Amino acid sequence: MDEISDDVLSQIPLDFPNLSDIGNFNHCFAETRIPKKTRLVNSWAKNIWTQWANSQNCHLETSEDPHCLVPLDISRTPLNELDYWLSRFIIEVRRTDGKPYTPQTLQRIASGMQRYLRDECGRAEIVLFRKEDTHFQSFRLAFDSRIKELTFNQKWKENHF
Repeated sequence: MDEISDDVLSQIPLDFPNLSDIGNFNHCFAETRIPKKTRLVNSWAKNIWTQWANSQNCHLETSEDPHCLVPLDISRTPLNELDYWLSRFIIEVRRTDGKPYTPQTLQRIASGMQRYLRDECGRAEIVLFRKEDTHFQSFRLAFDSRIKELTFNQKWKENHF
């Protein structure tokens, strides 16, 4: 097992008066155990979510949506609502120039979102890609469909241009 550094140990309160202190410790501990590059990818994925959510919330048709506005802070969003919005996100998200992301980049975004929710928000119950998990079936269907579409388009362009 890896050693815990003294600076991390010094952040542990001697007594945990409430659960929020444990959450703060877990966040500090997560920062030391997650590689910097991985944290940057997670932050990048979360920023893409925030940009997309802000954009969607400016559209009138979003207000007619069953879940109303896209949540900007997804750290406490219920699983069924998170499944709904992540499904829409993975289908609709585009680069800033309006072009679609490559399949590989979309995979990185989805994985970054999962790690962000699990590691930084403490949502260990979120496992987007486990087939047995019934909470994210809509997301997995949307993700698989979008990856197939992007892969087909990418191969078509390579063969025709």
